[in-house]
Amino acid sequence: MTQGILPSEQLLEDMIVAEPRILSSEWMLIGRQVETGQGGRLDLLAIAPDGSLVLIELKRDRTPREVVAHALDYAAWVESLDAEDITRIYRRFQPDRSLPVDAAAEQALKKRTLTNLYNERPTWLDNDHKALDAAVATAYGWDDYSPDMPNEEILSRLLALNLERAERQA
Repeated sequence: MTQGILPSEQLLEDMIVAEPRILSSEWMLIGRQVETGQGGRLDLLAIAPDGSLVLIELKRDRTPREVVAHALDYAAWVESLDAEDITRIYRRFQPDRSLPVDAAAEQALKKRTLTNLYNERPTWLDNDHKALDAAVATAYGWDDYSPDMPNEEILSRLLALNLERAERQA
C-alpha cells in the first residue's frame, strides 16, 4: 500500500461524509462544520451506539499542541450540548431526517460528560491515553519510558525539565 498526501482537509471531510465507515462502522454522523459559538467550527460530529458524542477535527500542517488545544476546546463545548442542541445540529446536517428526543434520551445525554467518560475508561480511551503518554515521553527524549513508570518519576523528570528551561530563559 502506498501512502499519499491529501491536498486538503476539505477533501478528507468530503470522503468521510460520503463513507463514514472510514472512521467507524458504529458511529453515525450528525453534524458537519458545526458552529461552536466560540468562534470555531467543528469539522464533524458523530454519535456512538452508547449515546456518546464523537468530535472529529481534521488538521493538516498543525503542531500537536494546536491539535490538542482545538480538541479540548471543542470537547468542552460538546459536553455542554443537550438533546435539543443535538437535534438542531442533526436537522442542519440532514434536514430530511429527524432524531427521536424523549426524556430517556435527555437523561442519557446528561450522563455523557468528559469526567464520566474518563472515569469509565473505555478501552479506546485508555489506548489513546497510553499512545499520547508514549508520544510525549518520546518528544522529551525519554527512551526508557514505559507505561509502568511511577508517577513520582514522571513528575520528577517534568520538574527537572521545567527548571532547566526556566534557567535557560532567565
